[in-house]
Amino acid sequence: MKRKALSVSGILAGVLVFALFADAGEMTEIYSIARGGRLYDNWITTLKIKTPPKENHASYPATGKDKGASTWRCAKCHGWDYQGKDGVVNKNLRTWMGKDVAEVVTILRSPTHNYTPALLPDDAARDVALFLTRGVIESEKYIDPANGRSRGDAAKGAPFYQTICGICHGMDGRKINFGSDKDPEFIANEATEHPFEVLHKIRSGQPGQEMINLRTLPPEVAADILAYIQTFPVR
Repeated sequence: MKRKALSVSGILAGVLVFALFADAGEMTEIYSIARGGRLYDNWITTLKIKTPPKENHASYPATGKDKGASTWRCAKCHGWDYQGKDGVVNKNLRTWMGKDVAEVVTILRSPTHNYTPALLPDDAARDVALFLTRGVIESEKYIDPANGRSRGDAAKGAPFYQTICGICHGMDGRKINFGSDKDPEFIANEATEHPFEVLHKIRSGQPGQEMINLRTLPPEVAADILAYIQTFPVR
């Protein structure tokens, strides 16, 4: 009887595994929101566009410092706090939270933004819209705009960083040098100088890189990780 019971349980386990993997190709909404965050950051790199636009985006302000393809990146206009921080357009995209996804796609396709299907395929436009309607946060709740310091708890962020981020970035954040040997730049530099951008990337990932995103975790965890990174050496 015991052997028979084991056999039945084995069959049930097999059926369960098959059921789990049968839909493995279907991406969840949270995956699409994270992808939308990377597209917002840099859709050209995320989509591996070989021939990006050469001219400045028609709606990119003349006061902006970027040129060419870079002016087509959403973050270059709307910033990393989604209302213009480190960008050049003072428009609060957070008012789009809760809007209908199709409505936002229409806005992306409008002449003002001009993200045609040839530039931004339908699935990509939908993911950007999902991010803008369901994925943005009130960043100042997690970062003090006055000094750029995370409002998170570094001690709470340490175990997350050490078991997730540290594998690639190193336990002291100096495994990856974003600068040069002469003028090194580590993750602590980025977290100190561009905290809103780093918070965005912790939650959505880095375009074009195999970086884990923490979109499934609460934003408080991302803020804790950011706080911990800000304790690292910058040289």
